[in-house]
Formats: sequence, structure tokens, C-alpha cells
Amino acid sequence: MESDQVIVLADRFRLDALIDGRGMGDLFLATDLKKPRVFAVHILAERWTAHGPSVARHLEEVARISAMGHSGLVRAIGVGRMTSGRCYRVTPWLGESNLGAVLAKIGRIAPDTTAALLVPVAHALDALHAFGAIHRGLTPSKIHL
Repeated sequence: MESDQVIVLADRFRLDALIDGRGMGDLFLATDLKKPRVFAVHILAERWTAHGPSVARHLEEVARISAMGHSGLVRAIGVGRMTSGRCYRVTPWLGESNLGAVLAKIGRIAPDTTAALLVPVAHALDALHAFGAIHRGLTPSKIHL
């Protein structure tokens, strides 16, 4: 996204800043133009959108996972396709407080603290797996605190 280019998805979510461009796509901070709130917009990388069945599976999984309503899983506010064909999903902005940032700042954490942090993650993954889905890119930066 060029600095002077304004991209608005679904006539509602204005992409404001690229937060991360690694992994399966790009993560943007976005402003909701209808209500004064901030969201995260995840745009699937082009390499993942070239294969129709993968796109359909991705959109279906996002909708199914959001419908679960599990407190440990992020609910999508919306999903769609850009004119370029890339898929996106809009989720609440959870801030930058995540396990990856903590580890980068302080290094190791005590085993008992690690266990306390990961028990809710294990419960969320268990619910996800019981629902028939898997998390394909779980990293410390995706574990929000």
C-alpha cells in the first residue's frame, strides 16, 4: 500500500497502517468509517488466493470459527474479497500486547508463568480442533495477552 493511496474495504474499513507483512498475508490497522473504532484487517497473500478451493475453505473456516463464540478465539467482524481477488477478514484490534512481544522484551519466562499463559491457549485449540478446524500459523505473536 503506497503512502498516498487510501484503501477502503466494504465501504467501511479504511486501511491505515501495515502492522505485519509476514506469514500468510498482511496485517493492517484499520479505522471503521461508520463507527469510531479500530480494527485489524488480515489480507491473505496472493499466493493463497490463486487456488479457488483454498479460498473457499479459508472463508468458510473464518465464518465457522467466528460462529463458535469461544472466548479464546478471535471473532471475525467481516470477510470478503478485494477487487484484486485477495481475501480479507476484519477482526477486533487486540493491541500489541502479545506473547511474542513479551518474549522479545524480557527473553525467557518462568515455567509456571508459561503454563498459566498457555492453558487458555490449549483450551482454545482444543475447542478449535473439536470443531474440525486447525490453526495453521500459531506463533507467540498470535497469542494476545
